[in-house]
Amino acid sequence: MDCYRPDVRRRIMDSVREGGELVLSPTDLEGCIDLELVRYLDLDVEISEDEETIAVRSQDLKALLYILYGGDPESVSQHISWRSFESLTAAYLRLHEYDVATNVRGPPPRGFEIDVLAVNTLKSIALVIDCKHWNVNRFSSLAKAARDLSDRVVRAGSRCFILTRKLASFTRARYMYPAIVTLRSGDYIAVEGVPIIPIFRFLDFLNNIDVYLEELQVKRYGNPCYVEGRRRLTE
Repeated sequence: MDCYRPDVRRRIMDSVREGGELVLSPTDLEGCIDLELVRYLDLDVEISEDEETIAVRSQDLKALLYILYGGDPESVSQHISWRSFESLTAAYLRLHEYDVATNVRGPPPRGFEIDVLAVNTLKSIALVIDCKHWNVNRFSSLAKAARDLSDRVVRAGSRCFILTRKLASFTRARYMYPAIVTLRSGDYIAVEGVPIIPIFRFLDFLNNIDVYLEELQVKRYGNPCYVEGRRRLTE
């Protein structure tokens, strides 16, 4: 998507700094963000009946829009709550027809936490996503986050029945792929087999997921619950 819109970005930043209402038009959003995504987020937005004006009051959403339009994440990160960042990630996935569950937790022993679990039943894949509400480019920090997420995917897979309770369609995912979505700027990279995806590029990642999973050599984990689910269907 072409979101190089300096004029709109400046208006958004002015509204972030000054507070108050930001009024956008469908033309302002065109090519950058789907109106349905704005509705999904439900962050204090008023859309006129004729859909000619979109009034945004939420500082969270304004800051997210600023990043989506190519703004510097560092300058607005303090205005974005972790919960809203997670909601944006989940909304993108739902718009791409993924089944989504958030805040999936497995109790001790071998407990785990998953920010967003998403299943694409047509592709028979599950994305295990960590939403990192920071703008970090240091390799050591990214590598630590990647290793931690990979470990959680393994632990979650060993107790996959917990995931199926949270998201029934998980039994239809043959493979699990880890991914980290961040506020960081820059292009895609993969660290130790885990893709690090800037939020403003997440839509492109979902649109071309098969290509990126292969090009970035993303780690792939089998889903034990998929195997068991197939057995039950054939017995």
